[in-house]
Amino acid sequence: IDDFNKFLDEDLGTKQYKANIKLLIDGENFFNDFIETAKQATHSVFVQTYIFKTDTFSMEIITLLRELSKKTDVRVLIDYFGSLSNSKENQDPIVKDYKKPKDIVDCLKDDSDVKVRLHPDTWLISDHRKIFLIDKQRF
Repeated sequence: IDDFNKFLDEDLGTKQYKANIKLLIDGENFFNDFIETAKQATHSVFVQTYIFKTDTFSMEIITLLRELSKKTDVRVLIDYFGSLSNSKENQDPIVKDYKKPKDIVDCLKDDSDVKVRLHPDTWLISDHRKIFLIDKQRF
C-alpha cells in the first residue's frame, strides 16, 4: 500500500491526509451515534436521504431535528420517489396503535425552523444517497 500511496502522491498530485474512520454497520449503530453527535451541533445539521420514515424511532430523530432547528441551521432533502413508500398504512412493529403523520415534510416543519425539500425524480431516477453533515463535517 505504501507504493500505491507514493504513486498517488507523486504521479497524481494528491496528498495523503491522516484520518480516522468509524464503521457504523446497520441503522441502529448509525442512528444512535448520529443522535448523540447531532445533539452537540452548534452551527448546522444537513441531512440528505432517500427515505425518511415516520415510525416511532424516526419520530425521535424528527423531534431532535425540530429542537435543533431552534438554535442551528437544519436542512433536510428527501428523495420524492423514496418518500412515496412512506405513505403506506400505519405500520410500526413496536407500537401497535401508532398513528403516523400523513406528510413527512409537514411533520418536519411543524413548530420548527427545519428547512425541508423533496428532491424531484425527473424521469423516475431516484437517488439512494445518504449524506449527514453536522457542523459542516461529514458524519
